[in-house]
Amino acid sequence: MSEHIHQITKAALQFLLLILCTLIAPLAVTVDVVVLNHGMPEWGLTELLQALLILLSALLCAAGAVRVRDTRGFLILIAGFFMTMFIREFDFLLDDMQDNLWQYCVLAVFLVSVGLAACYPQSTLSGMVSAIRSVPFNYVLMGIATLLCFSRVFGTGAIWEAMLGEQGASSVFLIKSVVQEGLELFAYSIIFHSTLLFWLIEARSPEARPHQDTTSGVTS
Repeated sequence: MSEHIHQITKAALQFLLLILCTLIAPLAVTVDVVVLNHGMPEWGLTELLQALLILLSALLCAAGAVRVRDTRGFLILIAGFFMTMFIREFDFLLDDMQDNLWQYCVLAVFLVSVGLAACYPQSTLSGMVSAIRSVPFNYVLMGIATLLCFSRVFGTGAIWEAMLGEQGASSVFLIKSVVQEGLELFAYSIIFHSTLLFWLIEARSPEARPHQDTTSGVTS
């Protein structure tokens, strides 16, 4: 009975964390558009939170890669992928420094992550299988699909132009930006939430736990 209560409590806390993560996007958009009244600038709260959440997701995967040998190669690839997304969020800043600099940075991260993962081929495959079987990682995929596909399609200007007509023509750009950037932040929140849960599950694998001497009961 106590084990069942523990599992239910843990699931309830995870669900509460998920609710809090889903509220990040509408809160940030409200601050940018209503409180600060500056629309959706590159340095707005919405954009900065997008970058912060994907950076935290990348760091969680990198920490998991260091800690858990069985999934090291796969987590290196995922951490690299998240870092390329982080770099992409600052393409405007990097392009101001040098044309196409963000693309070179993305290529460098891609080559490094693939090269490192190639050093652990077995853990790349086994880690991928482990992720496929993991419920949190499937939510990571949902977040990625929302980010790369749904937000782009639903945030298309033509859709909102058709909805608002001529009367709302002046507001189309702001509405398009709010919808697209809000959905992107929502996706990043889901990715972070699911990556955190996935990391916690992986970190509890036998290899990640402190080594315990079964003969003496001493943890080393």
